[in-house]
Amino acid sequence: MVKHKLLTLSFSLVFMTTLYGEWRKLDFPTIESLWHVRFVNADTGWVLGEEYLYKTIDGGLTWKVQLSSLGKGILYVKGEDTIFLTNFNYHKEKKSDGILRSTDSGKTWSVVCCSPDYITKFDFVDENIGFAGGSNGDFHPLVKKTVDGGRTWRTICSDFPESEYEIEGISFINPDIGWAVTYAGQVYKTLDGGTNWALLTNFSSNVREAVRDIEFVNENRGMVIGGIAGQGKVWTTEDGGETWQSHNSLAKGSSMNELQFVDKNTCWSVGYGMFSDHSITHSQDFGSRWIGEAASIDGLVPALQDGFTSLSMISYDLGYFLTNVRPNYAGAIYKYI
Repeated sequence: MVKHKLLTLSFSLVFMTTLYGEWRKLDFPTIESLWHVRFVNADTGWVLGEEYLYKTIDGGLTWKVQLSSLGKGILYVKGEDTIFLTNFNYHKEKKSDGILRSTDSGKTWSVVCCSPDYITKFDFVDENIGFAGGSNGDFHPLVKKTVDGGRTWRTICSDFPESEYEIEGISFINPDIGWAVTYAGQVYKTLDGGTNWALLTNFSSNVREAVRDIEFVNENRGMVIGGIAGQGKVWTTEDGGETWQSHNSLAKGSSMNELQFVDKNTCWSVGYGMFSDHSITHSQDFGSRWIGEAASIDGLVPALQDGFTSLSMISYDLGYFLTNVRPNYAGAIYKYI
């Protein structure tokens, strides 16, 4: 476990007001790409960049560098003290540095899983039981599980019938019942805590789909998002995944990447949306209609923006969003209040 020196960074703010809320651009002091954001409350959160992991305790007014970043990856925040971090390097012989865990709010870190697997999503159902979905280095899907709060992890399933590519999203509502979706659009369900998975549907059975995330708010109601080449896709279910309804209310040019629910009806999503207002979008009726927000942000040039990479909603009217801007893919963070 290695301790790292902390560097405090100060920021200026740019204010923008929309019909639904106000946007503030946090003037990030580096030009590195920003990949993932997670907040545990209105004030405390983390941003994973290409070079460093940053933390704020004042809602983004100041930040501290906590760790030299491992490159592109994801975060999971389980309370103010416990954080998980993992990365994946496509072009390196060692694809991943494993799963890192901090129990002191990011001051020190230890490797709790050293296998070089590609983890795309974490989900905890209580203090001890959590799941991680992804693939091995050859993109064959797998699910890992912890029963001790993330101290140790083991692969509990790598057998997914008719599977193609990695698991992109995973969502559990209790220790037994959960769903997973692959990049190619196969949706699976488990009833025994992830040991066995049954194929529910395949969105790519007729036309190839690129699927990015899945979220369930209870044992019946869930949503899958995705899309590629500007063709945003949304599917919803009201019966636990047995049947799905497709929604086509997104503007062309949007490819949805990450999804978060605020309640059982209200959700936000971000994605790759050049020339589209729906690179940031939200729905208040469980995906039937979507309201684009990107056009409301002053100074945002869609032709130069490489979409939004991540979001973290704290409540109905408070959230944080990351984007990278061409030509150098410099990261920027926006706060919605």
